[in-house]
Amino acid sequence: MEPNQSDKDELLNLSEIYENLRKDAKSLTKDLLEGVELWRSYGGMLLCVSVLGFFLALLSLDHELLSFGLMLVETFAALTIGIAGAVGYFMTLRKYSNLRKKYKALFEAAKRMN
Repeated sequence: MEPNQSDKDELLNLSEIYENLRKDAKSLTKDLLEGVELWRSYGGMLLCVSVLGFFLALLSLDHELLSFGLMLVETFAALTIGIAGAVGYFMTLRKYSNLRKKYKALFEAAKRMN
């Protein structure tokens, strides 16, 4: 069976992409690995936001000057920030872990290059 023109065009495009990847492999690998590591940093930032939210929730419970309703709204808002940050942290940690496993061989090869 002979490939049609669209298959030939796709192969040419893929060949061009592979050639560019081969030429720029070291830089591309570095960028990819930095992108994977960025997920870990992002998760750490979300963890800090989460801790801050929970801390603010605790502080809001201690205000004697605030009305009870305002205190509840402030506490709810702070807890929402804390919960959203915690959920985001675990989601990014999972994404980082999956990418780290997926590109494990690439990480090891990059370590040997340095």
